[in-house]
Amino acid sequence: MAGAPRRPGSGGTGAPVLLLKGTAYLLGGLDAAQGRDPGDLDILTPRAALDAVEQRLLAAGWRFAKTDAYDQHYYRAWMHELPPMSHAVRGGELDVHHTWLPPVSGARIDIEAVVADSREGLYGYRLPCLEDLILHSAAHLFADGAMEALVRGLWDLDRLLRALPSDDAASRARLERRAERHRLQRPLARALRACAKYLGTPCLAPVAGDPLAALVEARLTSAGQRGLNARATQTALLARAHLIKMPVPLLVRHSIIKGWHTLRHPETQSLVG
Repeated sequence: MAGAPRRPGSGGTGAPVLLLKGTAYLLGGLDAAQGRDPGDLDILTPRAALDAVEQRLLAAGWRFAKTDAYDQHYYRAWMHELPPMSHAVRGGELDVHHTWLPPVSGARIDIEAVVADSREGLYGYRLPCLEDLILHSAAHLFADGAMEALVRGLWDLDRLLRALPSDDAASRARLERRAERHRLQRPLARALRACAKYLGTPCLAPVAGDPLAALVEARLTSAGQRGLNARATQTALLARAHLIKMPVPLLVRHSIIKGWHTLRHPETQSLVG
């Protein structure tokens, strides 16, 4: 298949490695792959296997894009992934996840179930089941304050939801049961509401709104505007995105350290945002 991504070099560890996001859509033959860059990879492996997969990747030529000691600590202590990697020869970017959302956000994703119910895709890669791809996208839809990510996420979800049998009540029930297993009922409900409202995604039961859904809808409505309301909604969404990554005390500490580093080393912006 033209444009198929190269293996990230994590084979041989005995650890399960699943593709996520755009590459999973591409090798799963899903419409959500349209417009995606196959050179960027997102993979997932259980936390217990993270060290072995990391060492295998380093041996295969992958290197961390962020080498600052604080950056490394930030990702390993607080985030749901290793620091971003790039290949020394081939280029491209690689994100290695051990769960879907930062653990400090309170998310409790059943990664064992994600792995157990994954399937084999093209070229021997493992892919999450369709329900998990939908829920992963829904979990991130309102977790990133950037407008581009929000619009892209809506498109992804619309395409993924349309891949479900539209006239099959059982498929909707399976999705809802899966959301309950991952404790993502509310993110899924918000995602269904937004997709139905803005993209006309069919066969989705009406879902009541809540304050966050209303905030996101206000942001979508104000796209391209520069008024006070547009700035206020964008600021609120960005603030929420940061709070998902770490609680307030840690966020304040992180901001102080980042600001101090920038003052001392204005030539670099290596610290994570």
